[in-house]
Amino acid sequence: MTAVRAPGRVPRSPLRAPRATLRGIVGSPTCDPGGQDGLRPAPRPRGTRSSRGRFSQLALVVTLAAAFAVLFGPAPAWAHAQLLSSDPADGAALDDAPDTITLTFSEELDPASTQLAVVIPGGDTLILDPAIFDGDEVTQAVTLPVAGEYTVSYRLVSVDGHPVEGTLQFSVASVPPGNADAPRSPAPGATSAGPDAADDGDGPHWVWYLVGAAVLGGVVVAVVVMSGRRPPRP
Repeated sequence: MTAVRAPGRVPRSPLRAPRATLRGIVGSPTCDPGGQDGLRPAPRPRGTRSSRGRFSQLALVVTLAAAFAVLFGPAPAWAHAQLLSSDPADGAALDDAPDTITLTFSEELDPASTQLAVVIPGGDTLILDPAIFDGDEVTQAVTLPVAGEYTVSYRLVSVDGHPVEGTLQFSVASVPPGNADAPRSPAPGATSAGPDAADDGDGPHWVWYLVGAAVLGGVVVAVVVMSGRRPPRP
């Protein structure tokens, strides 16, 4: 028996997509007519590329600011130790011989790397007992054997690893009679206030060189990232 078809209706082919569906595909934001098979990906929004450029510029600014802060900012570890005061003072003329010599520095002292020497008139060097350390201050007991001008020399290693040396002088008009037998060494040289420091103090400087190289490397990377941006598509 033959089926009767209603007048005015045409059967839809199963291989033919509805026009509304095609219009939805062609008009979608991810497709663009005119490419292969009539469809191609839509161009990326320009906001993404500009955001990447702004991020690269921000990274460069932050890196340059960090480099400036490290290389030129205040860093106490870069400052060398300085002698702030002494007792007797440098150039002092004393009537009586002191029993101690005290030096005060701008930073805490390391007993293991601090050396003191006292040269008496005539060039001999006193043999000293171990000094007493108190933070940034060192006190050395002395027995001055003769009247005249004395020279105190010191050598220490700063916190930044740099060796610091210096001298000061004072004179005395008289000494107690019993001081004449004070032990001394005819050979010039410093008597250590602690164990001899084997380090010459140049080692820690390499740390700052590495820090500077790392900062400059970050600047180079930031510049490369900025210069490697592809130009926007037409």
